[in-house]
Amino acid sequence: MSSIASVSIRDHAPSRPLRMVMMLLAVTAAALSGYLTWVTLEGSTAAGCGEGGCRDVLASRWSSWLGIPVSLGGLVVYGSILTALLFTHADEPPRKQRAAWRILLPLAMMALAAAVWFLAIQFVAIGELCVYCLTIHGSGILLAGMILFSAPLGVRADAASRVHIPTGTAALLAGGGLAAFAVVIAGQLLMPPQSTAQLVETRGF
Repeated sequence: MSSIASVSIRDHAPSRPLRMVMMLLAVTAAALSGYLTWVTLEGSTAAGCGEGGCRDVLASRWSSWLGIPVSLGGLVVYGSILTALLFTHADEPPRKQRAAWRILLPLAMMALAAAVWFLAIQFVAIGELCVYCLTIHGSGILLAGMILFSAPLGVRADAASRVHIPTGTAALLAGGGLAAFAVVIAGQLLMPPQSTAQLVETRGF
């Protein structure tokens, strides 16, 4: 029975190549988000960015939320995704795997919603594109798709049910991620805009 349970659980864990790709995307998005956070707080210009493009995007009202650089939120989200992915390995206990997926589902929806929102902002509201931002959000879209594709959703009658997440629970988790990012959108739309220069001055950098 134990061997059957082990095989069943392993069959529903992401393959090693897929996990490595997801982790690489998370590292890329987290690293670039951290770099943009540093650039924003320092009030400097991102490497390779001259007039327009990244400079205009990072100096716009959409680059912060309640005085906090949105790239900092990206660092937290993608860093959390990377950490959770470490516990989706087949050798991890089912309890840890299930907890990891319960964290990954809302984070994936937040990353996907952020990508759609900020890409629309760049194309429509600002009219300029930031290569760093495009890379982050492109990674986010791919990562969210892979997480949703790999997530052990549904109810199983075998030992793998200890890892699987019921569809209703998964929907609630995904909805929670979307609701959380809706707060970000509301904050950006309703709160007075704050430029990068004001942000830097306020924080004493």
